[in-house]
Amino acid sequence: TDAVEVNSELGAKAIEIDLGIPRSKIEVVHSGVDLKKFGHSTNRTTIRSEIGLKEDQHLVLYIGRLRPVKGIEYGLRAFAAAQSQLHSLHMALAGEGEQFDHLKRVVQDLNVSDHVTFLGVRNDLPDLLSGADSVLMPSLKEGFPRTAIEAMAAGKPIIATNVGGTSEAIVDGETGILVPAKNIEVMTSTILKLARDKNLQNKLGEAGRHRSRNNYSANNYVTRLDELYR
Repeated sequence: TDAVEVNSELGAKAIEIDLGIPRSKIEVVHSGVDLKKFGHSTNRTTIRSEIGLKEDQHLVLYIGRLRPVKGIEYGLRAFAAAQSQLHSLHMALAGEGEQFDHLKRVVQDLNVSDHVTFLGVRNDLPDLLSGADSVLMPSLKEGFPRTAIEAMAAGKPIIATNVGGTSEAIVDGETGILVPAKNIEVMTSTILKLARDKNLQNKLGEAGRHRSRNNYSANNYVTRLDELYR
């Protein structure tokens, strides 16, 4: 084989160690995203009224499967703790999975049923992201997170756990904020810090949009593949 293509440095390390392929033969080609689709939705108001939000409320969005590895319960517990201090917070979860019933019970036990919306599977992610104010990624394990790229393309600040390939996608303090996995306390204070600071939201969101444009456009992806297979 002339080269093996992977989508993250994490993947490169894994196949170097597991398969014994020399690093010089491994090419990292990051996934591309249709940036136009994510940067230009005008449906913020529609999405927010569907969820029943006022404009001054801060919407925290989770996108992905409802599975234990995604750490959603930690995210919900952090959100509930933050919401008890900042009542304008609301959280929405887009996705389905085997933890749905369990997470519904967690939300009831935490007394935040009025502040958490389960949206099910959605095919309108650009619109959903336009309606959100921040994105929460509380994973326990992660490859290279496509959700992070899409959130950055939509200009949304991200709070994510520092696991797997996440730190390759998100520059801590620049395009998002990385927190330790399972650490509800740090996640809570980070949600509060971001929700209370519009300037920080805008700064991280704009830097994310810039980073996605420079590194993760579909054009970049095609160009890199072209170079690789020429």
